[in-house]
Amino acid sequence: TIILKPVKKQKQLNNPTSLSLSSIYSLFLKIISIMSNNNNNNDVPEQVGGHGAILSDVSDPTIILKPVEERELKFYVDINQEDDEVLKQICLVFTPKFGGTTEVNDKGKSLIKMENLLTNMNSPCIADLKIGTRQHTAYMTEAKQLGCIEKCKSSTTASLGVRIVGMNRKLNGESVGFKKQEAVKISELQVLQDKIQWFFTGTNGVRKDVVNQIIKKVKQLNELMSVQKTYRFYSSSLLIVYDSDESNVDDNNVPVTHAKMIDFAHSFKLTEENLELIAEIHENEEGIIDSGKTVDIDRGFIHGLNSLTTMLENIVNSED
Repeated sequence: TIILKPVKKQKQLNNPTSLSLSSIYSLFLKIISIMSNNNNNNDVPEQVGGHGAILSDVSDPTIILKPVEERELKFYVDINQEDDEVLKQICLVFTPKFGGTTEVNDKGKSLIKMENLLTNMNSPCIADLKIGTRQHTAYMTEAKQLGCIEKCKSSTTASLGVRIVGMNRKLNGESVGFKKQEAVKISELQVLQDKIQWFFTGTNGVRKDVVNQIIKKVKQLNELMSVQKTYRFYSSSLLIVYDSDESNVDDNNVPVTHAKMIDFAHSFKLTEENLELIAEIHENEEGIIDSGKTVDIDRGFIHGLNSLTTMLENIVNSED
């Protein structure tokens, strides 16, 4: 029997620069969650992004339950059935483990079951980075498409292929968030890099050990993306998670980190039949072309990974 609990609201912190997580982001369902101080108990994850009923099976805190969005569900089903070795690696290494769906009897709705990436994290720090130079598809209304295009142009999405959706850094028991409304206004590389550096800063300076692990993961994902031509990952994010508790390391004494792709409501398997979804040529300021004329690699997503790698390497090479 699955016992469900709704997401808790986080208390407002006394620090005036700290933000209530429930007020940070709105109108966008996500799997991003923050576990309470003890991640081995039955507390429900708290949302960093979005709104809506993110639920937890309290008998298994390693699972997150999320309301079904049909296109996202189709993506998870499709990519988990792929035989291609590159796609298998993308699925196994860079997406949360997918557990199918479950029914909620009292609500009459289906929920997607997926891995809770914050299991066994003591003081989780989470960053949601929107990757890619394009966010719109033909599935959207014309007004929504135009809104996405404008947001891309006015932020770092069009030029760099990366923008911050949200961040939460937890240090010494205090969580400090970064507002989506502030993040979307960032339009310069240096400002974006400074915010990312802030995210990786602990009590003793920048966690370069953590950043180096994330660089390895981003480069590995980039290698895979530079080969696959099957999927488009429009408007998806890279969820970066690490533990500010420096004692949380693996058997090789390496910090525990995650870099997983999430938010696949506008991702899809590319076929000759659905090329109208990317039929127009989309070119950003850097000349990155995403054309629906041929089945090709997701150049906008790759551009974002390249930009992120450059910023992370700059952070590692900089003085604290």
